[in-house]
Amino acid sequence: MVISPPRYRPEIERAIRATTWNTPTLISSLICAWIEDGTVARFETQKRQDARQRQQVAREVLCGASRRQSSRFVLRLAAAG
Repeated sequence: MVISPPRYRPEIERAIRATTWNTPTLISSLICAWIEDGTVARFETQKRQDARQRQQVAREVLCGASRRQSSRFVLRLAAAG
C-alpha cells in the first residue's frame, strides 16, 4: 500500500502497474475504497477492541503468572531443571 499526495498518484500508479505483476487491480481498488470510506479504520478499531478483550481474559485466567503484555500475550515459563 502506498500513501502519497494526490498529485503524485498517477505517476505512482503507472510505476506500480509497470513493475508489479501479482497485485490484482480489483484488490487494489477495493483496498483504496476501504481506506477512503473508513472501512479500514473500523477494522482496526474492531481488532484493537478484540485484542483488549483477549488480554483481559488472559489476565483473568492466568492471574499471578509471570507475563508480558504486548500485541500478544507472552507467558514466561520457569527454566527447566
